[in-house]
Amino acid sequence: MRYPGKTKLTPSLAKEIELDFSKFEKSIYSYDYDNENYGYQNWIDVDNFIDYYIINEFTSNADVGNFSTYLYKEPGGKYKMCVWDFNNACNNFPNDIYGRAGFFVAESGYYNMLFKDEAFCERVIERYKELRKTYLSDQNITSYIDEANAWLGPAVARNYDRWKNAFDTDMLSLETDGAEVVNRNQYTPEQAVGVLKGWLTERGEWLDENIDVLRFFGHPSNTKRWNP
Repeated sequence: MRYPGKTKLTPSLAKEIELDFSKFEKSIYSYDYDNENYGYQNWIDVDNFIDYYIINEFTSNADVGNFSTYLYKEPGGKYKMCVWDFNNACNNFPNDIYGRAGFFVAESGYYNMLFKDEAFCERVIERYKELRKTYLSDQNITSYIDEANAWLGPAVARNYDRWKNAFDTDMLSLETDGAEVVNRNQYTPEQAVGVLKGWLTERGEWLDENIDVLRFFGHPSNTKRWNP
């Protein structure tokens, strides 16, 4: 528990939070995980979990479900995921290679159970296709990166001067593309921006062609199902 802090976290409140969280995890890992009366949707903000999944899947965030994974809730509200920590996203993980192809988050953490529910799968697919027309379109992503780079202005050069030794060190393992060995390391800010744009564009193209495959993660339920 990160919040409330130690000065406000009484033993009774800690126990209350523990029991509440246990009920949520029981609902998602039980046989009734998609039941309208007992299932996960009674405990989580489904739209939030869907958007969290899409942004992390789109960027192939290696930390999701393993590190830097936080939930929060308002009093009387439902659990929400907190978008956080992307230093190991977009194939920037030092050892393992996260290429443009594949689903990397669908079986991480709670999503291993959520995607068993056909209704959840359908909502993710629908939301992804909606976002690809707006926030996650190639044009919007490229423009956003350019605008952020322009806003940073001379800070980019100052940052490079201070930390350029990081660009001199090959921190990322090599990638094999067929018979060709590809160096994933970037040695200038301009090269890093170009690699990021290219990777995100190719990632979006792969997901566009394969997002419907998520339906294979789900299966029919034998219980009284929740209808979104």
